[in-house]
Amino acid sequence: MNGLVGVDAEADALAAATQKPPVVRTKRLPRPSAIRDRDNPSLYDTIAADPALPIDRELRVAMARDLSRWTRKYLFPTFRLFCLLAIHVTLIVKRILPFQLASERLLSWGSVWFGKHFVSAEAQRVILRHFVIESQLVNFIARNAGGGDVPECDLFPIRAEELGHVNGRNAVIRHDVNTFNLLLDLGEAPRADVWTRRELSALDFSDLDLPE
Repeated sequence: MNGLVGVDAEADALAAATQKPPVVRTKRLPRPSAIRDRDNPSLYDTIAADPALPIDRELRVAMARDLSRWTRKYLFPTFRLFCLLAIHVTLIVKRILPFQLASERLLSWGSVWFGKHFVSAEAQRVILRHFVIESQLVNFIARNAGGGDVPECDLFPIRAEELGHVNGRNAVIRHDVNTFNLLLDLGEAPRADVWTRRELSALDFSDLDLPE
């Protein structure tokens, strides 16, 4: 029995010795010149890689990708001219008309429809991030300087559909109104104090995380 085991072990060793080692293929890293033109670097690549910008790299890459789209280069100038002309014509017509011409419902519907059909996913993320960060900063100031007398806001959209009507007002208008109300509340609240310097350990940073 021991002889059979020894023969099997020798056979396994011989097979292992004659077997060719596996070929490990490593991915060759491109040279710097193959990554970008060092004599003419891209502005958008610079934005994506700039470590001095106080935003995370993933968002910088999304911004650079959105800015480098062909639609921005070829269609944006024409559409921008058209939009500016439409805005000025609308303002002139509203000045002439003897009655107020405005509709927040139409603005809310138009904001959502335009965002879903004409705004890239990267740009939508930047816009939604702007809304959320502004609300977080409003609440941070209200909580740490309001003395408990300043109400907080609840505008935290995470989808384009949530840029329509929010609590009876258009979300775009609402996020400006929240800032105005914060300043008014701080000026009127008896216990609000924006001048006293506070230690970092005394501040409440609990609501400064971005939602998924």
